[in-house]
Amino acid sequence: MKTYLCLFVLLTFLPVAAQTDTARYRNAFTWAPFMGYSPETNFLFGANGKYLFKPGSAAVDTATRTSFVQATTFYTLSNQFRFIADYNVFTKNERFNFSGEAGFASVPIYYYGIGNLTERTGRELFSFKNISFGSLGLYRFAGKWFAGAGYSYSRFFDLQLRDNGTLATQRPTGWNGSVSSGLHFVVRLDSRNSLLNAHRGTYLNAAFLPRTAWLGSQFVYQKYLLDARKYWSLRRQDPYREVIAVQVYGEFSNGEVPFTDLSLLGNSMIMRGYYAGRFRDNHFVAAQVEYRRALNSWFGVVGFVGAGEGGGQPAGEFQHPQHQAQRRGGLAVQSGAQGKPELAH
Repeated sequence: MKTYLCLFVLLTFLPVAAQTDTARYRNAFTWAPFMGYSPETNFLFGANGKYLFKPGSAAVDTATRTSFVQATTFYTLSNQFRFIADYNVFTKNERFNFSGEAGFASVPIYYYGIGNLTERTGRELFSFKNISFGSLGLYRFAGKWFAGAGYSYSRFFDLQLRDNGTLATQRPTGWNGSVSSGLHFVVRLDSRNSLLNAHRGTYLNAAFLPRTAWLGSQFVYQKYLLDARKYWSLRRQDPYREVIAVQVYGEFSNGEVPFTDLSLLGNSMIMRGYYAGRFRDNHFVAAQVEYRRALNSWFGVVGFVGAGEGGGQPAGEFQHPQHQAQRRGGLAVQSGAQGKPELAH
């Protein structure tokens, strides 16, 4: 078991858009610079900005959840650079939900090999550039159930490998670059009270992502995603003060999967105590419990524990199972409009 501690120092400013009609949702822009440190990235410096709003007639509909557009960028002293912009928009009565993202990365990163038995001593540093974008449109067909489809694209290029290293000699799929392109199909239950800082509700997302040659994908493969989350507030009178969140996540793929698109045990969403890509394979399942506590209107603390497993066979037939566990904590900043905090961490 490994233990990681990551502290973030953040500051946020909350200018609220001027609106005279108090019955309308008050749009707001908020931003937060941040810094952090880990042994793998060295010091990290970045910023996040988001615009919170309700479009058109949804601005007077209290049942419609807040939409947002946001952008995040950071640079590390290990010469890692990333920029990500994304949006999530609900129309009135949440009849439709549109989301998408676009990003660029220029990253040196360690490659440990494929599988869950790789050793830290066998890692090697390589670098790549990546351009990605995608969009998704969902229709609410019953209650909080949505279904729809979208498109996503990702290109890895300018890979710099170590001479006679593992990547250069073993040449896994996509070792000298890849283009992944295809549709994705989604069925989702989303009853969370907020997209950015839920304190109650359920999120269940099932997705199928076929990467196909007729849409320009260099390799043909399929991915299946399952993401289940549940949120509880521990304080009825002040629901944002203390929150417990539980997540179970699974990612499964088959076909000619580029090594850069294999499932990663260790990423920014779950199993965050592990170096991103510490373990990679065709399949990955993990569970995580997170505790959030708001200290005041600006800052909060987050702690979580989790366990996961990766493998090259379908669930239930993982070869040489190795359960990976992690626990971690950090500081977070809260930002939001109209007194409703949004927790960024």
